[in-house]
Amino acid sequence: MPYKLITTLLALLFLIAEPGFAKPPPVVATVAFAKAVGNYLYIKTTGADEKEVWLATLPSKVQVDVGDQVEYFGGAVMSNFYSKAMDQTFAAIVFVDNINNISKPNPIKDKPIPDDDVHNKLKQPLGAPKTGEIQPLEGGETVATVSARRDALKDELVSIRAKIMKVNANIMGKNWVTLQDGTGTTPNDKLIVTTQERVFPGDVVTVQGRVKTDVDLGAGYKYSVLLEEGKFTSQP
Repeated sequence: MPYKLITTLLALLFLIAEPGFAKPPPVVATVAFAKAVGNYLYIKTTGADEKEVWLATLPSKVQVDVGDQVEYFGGAVMSNFYSKAMDQTFAAIVFVDNINNISKPNPIKDKPIPDDDVHNKLKQPLGAPKTGEIQPLEGGETVATVSARRDALKDELVSIRAKIMKVNANIMGKNWVTLQDGTGTTPNDKLIVTTQERVFPGDVVTVQGRVKTDVDLGAGYKYSVLLEEGKFTSQP
């Protein structure tokens, strides 16, 4: 089944789970096998009746290890589904969108965002910083210099002061943070940082991370440069 069709199906399953629709009862099962390959995370589970059930979901939805218990809701059952990435035909596999690891709740995904004036800005569209708006960090780099000097800086720890433009949480076990500081020209006016920390769009921060170059994540996601293991400090 084409990737776009499956992602549309998952989106529809998410819509059905919204208020106003009947929500199916949850299924609790134990993970017997898990592998992220291609665009999906494939999970073999066993229930209380020891019956094996295969699940497929997007890797951003959940992180699991063998032995973990998962809880999932509904899903669409596909019969005789062939996965090219797994090189396997499944007699039946359930594509699920609503799935949680109840053995290891995710601290990023499950922690609520504070309801206060500071964090209400998350609902507001963000404007990119203008040239000169953010003072470069003394002894540090800028978005533009990291891009221009990426080969020389490869595997080095660098520090940058910048504004957080976007946060994509809990993808491949990391949070993916987009930074801009008013330097560089498109497409080299943004820098991606991966981190385990929880940070918020709109904040001006100092971040330290290790420079990685020519990163290919598959599925068309390639980065000429990014920072890994980001450590963030908020700025006044």
